[in-house]
Amino acid sequence: MKFCSNCGSEIEEGVRFCGNCGTQLVGFETSDIPKSAASTISRGEVPSTSFPDAIKIAFSKYADFSGRARRSEYWWFFLFVQLVTQLPSLIFPPLGSIVSFGAFLVTFIPSLSVTARRLHDIGRTGWWQLVWYLLGFVSTVVIAFGVLGGIAALFSEFADEFGVYPSDGALEVFVLLGVLGVLISLVTLVWWIIWFVKKGDLGSNEYGPDPRSK
Repeated sequence: MKFCSNCGSEIEEGVRFCGNCGTQLVGFETSDIPKSAASTISRGEVPSTSFPDAIKIAFSKYADFSGRARRSEYWWFFLFVQLVTQLPSLIFPPLGSIVSFGAFLVTFIPSLSVTARRLHDIGRTGWWQLVWYLLGFVSTVVIAFGVLGGIAALFSEFADEFGVYPSDGALEVFVLLGVLGVLISLVTLVWWIIWFVKKGDLGSNEYGPDPRSK
């Protein structure tokens, strides 16, 4: 099978002109590989974004929700955010908790913007991240309700206040709620990972040029 070197359309053997774009097909102008793969080989790609560069880009585009971000740019900044928002509170409590909260406030907006740009890179709108925040909130509420309700059902001193007892099946209901909340969290996590490890669209898309192109 041959492909047009200009538009990548399949062509039949012996044809001198591409039926799609009209390009004359002479010798080396035809190829055994599609245009998308050939263009990638010929043009090469910009090296992956480094950890320091990912941080610089994220803050230089602090509230820039337009354009695209490649995988390395997103994941390196994601790692940076986890480090600065989690480690201080774990290593130097309780003062570290204040530092972690401050880091969260500083990185919140650039985290939203780089997430939007990463979604753009795979052809998705940046508004999808609101769905994950909503699912995260729902799962947290459901898990909390299940855990607290389960405790209330187990201990009689709390059962009077909630009006439930282990014997009336309430404990099973609260356990199921907790399991449901965990399942929602897991599904959301897997969904997020699948999308964010996906390679970006080859070439320009509706959100901008390919950030991997030289």
